[in-house]
Amino acid sequence: MSTQKPDGISTYFLDLDGTFYANSLGMWEAISERINAFLERHMGFDKAAIDKAREDYYVQYGTTLRGLMLHHEVDPLEYLAYVHNVPLDDYLTPNPAIQKALEALPGTKWIFTNADTAHAKRVLEAVGVSLDLFAGFIDVVRTDYVNKPDEAAYRKALEIAGGPPPSTCVMVDDQDRNLAPSRRLGMHTVLVGPDVEDRAAHTNIAELHQLPAALNGLLE
Repeated sequence: MSTQKPDGISTYFLDLDGTFYANSLGMWEAISERINAFLERHMGFDKAAIDKAREDYYVQYGTTLRGLMLHHEVDPLEYLAYVHNVPLDDYLTPNPAIQKALEALPGTKWIFTNADTAHAKRVLEAVGVSLDLFAGFIDVVRTDYVNKPDEAAYRKALEIAGGPPPSTCVMVDDQDRNLAPSRRLGMHTVLVGPDVEDRAAHTNIAELHQLPAALNGLLE
């Protein structure tokens, strides 16, 4: 897809898991195991049912939680507390480069995550990023459990952030499918992690600390 320069950046929406740390560190695998355990112990699913539910719900809704809420009336807060109950220090260490990079970016920064705020704060503390850098947290609770990549979640995020013009916003995520809706809305989009063929994102960076340099290149 062709790239375009943003009109001038005022607002950043930053994903959390897989964006503030590399997926290769094992954190997602730990959370994934907790999701499987929840489905087995709380829902009575066997392995085949777990695999099918997770695949179907991810494809259809973007998260397992959304499917469980719609089809099984699962308590979302109970689910979120259970699946995120992992020892973060076993996987994450402080990364001063991220703190330095975000401090260098002028404008308002929001965490925009399909997880919950409690988990987001724990992750940021584990990677050594100050909570004071952010105007706030737009989690799945604040978006009324409508999650990325549903376009309604992005519209809600813009509303919570005070309604900045999408052309002045940057959306940063490690999932390309989560960047397509924000690009359609007119935001500038940055994919963190390995590049993908025919990506929706305007640009790609290997790690989050490279964001200022990537944006400077686009604004020159």
